[in-house]
Amino acid sequence: MIRLKELRTIKGVTQKEVAKSIGVSPQSYGYYENEINKPDPEILIKLADYFKCTIDYLVGRENDFGVVEVVGENQILTNLQKELLHYFDKMSESQKHRLIGYAFAMVN
Repeated sequence: MIRLKELRTIKGVTQKEVAKSIGVSPQSYGYYENEINKPDPEILIKLADYFKCTIDYLVGRENDFGVVEVVGENQILTNLQKELLHYFDKMSESQKHRLIGYAFAMVN
């Protein structure tokens, strides 16, 4: 689970909070995060749902979160949202994660 700690840090939650949300013990989650044990497919699905990313992103097979949550079929992006996505697509992966961290900090 290459990205568990990174995703958990971005989300600003503890191991205990993630463990409770996905229905495992804090110790089990810690083992996943430290790559001592690997989660079964059911837990992988719960982790991907919790972090709102694809399983492939979670395990490091791809560098794109993927689209896992659709707000509405006819949602129209504002010009400001389009501009933000334009610049976001040009960033490196580390820059994208830093920006997500900044955005999280700004709204919380």
